[in-house]
Amino acid sequence: MNKAPKLTNKTFDELQVGDEASIERLCRIEDFYVFANASGNHNPLHLPELDGDGDGKAEALAPAMWVGSLVSAVLGNLLPGPGTRYRAQRFAFHAPACAGDTLTVSVKVTSKADDGRLVGLATRVVRGDGTLIADGEAQVLAPQAKVSLDGSVVPGLTVRSHVHFDALLDRARPLEPIPTAVVAPESEDALEGALLGAQNTLITPILVGDPEKIADIAKGIGADLS
Repeated sequence: MNKAPKLTNKTFDELQVGDEASIERLCRIEDFYVFANASGNHNPLHLPELDGDGDGKAEALAPAMWVGSLVSAVLGNLLPGPGTRYRAQRFAFHAPACAGDTLTVSVKVTSKADDGRLVGLATRVVRGDGTLIADGEAQVLAPQAKVSLDGSVVPGLTVRSHVHFDALLDRARPLEPIPTAVVAPESEDALEGALLGAQNTLITPILVGDPEKIADIAKGIGADLS
């Protein structure tokens, strides 16, 4: 396990026009799922295995504002660093980033106001092949006090997916389904589970229970028992 870096800021007085900082970040499918959950943006263009534009292919494009959020990581962690507050940000997006791309995200101090806090920075995101993904300008309130902290203070996240389950279904699909008695499938979950097994050719369900109850449940979920 890599040790988390120590985060140390630059105060307004320490900052100089021309100061730069950057990070490299691999675009991962897990990042897009986390962003979809955190933001509520479930645009299928950004979700793996979904076709968002009807061309018959899955896109898995990085959400533009996820790309933009990487700029905030540089501002908040490196330059100016801990204690930085956003005031404004302008982005222009020039090309998409996709899962598997490595992005270089950089900021550069371009101005310091006389108020002792406001700092302007040029922001830029470039793909590993040199393609410009996004650029813009940020205005932030730079910290006035020196701060240093452990970068591991944020708990980690685990993204749950069905990769192994889907692989098992793929291996079982060519096999003959097994005749299976399903006793009392008289709730939506029970009947849907039996029918899902049939749809994936795992079983040939033999429904054992009250025919009227089962028929009513099937009607309620729009299932065809014929």
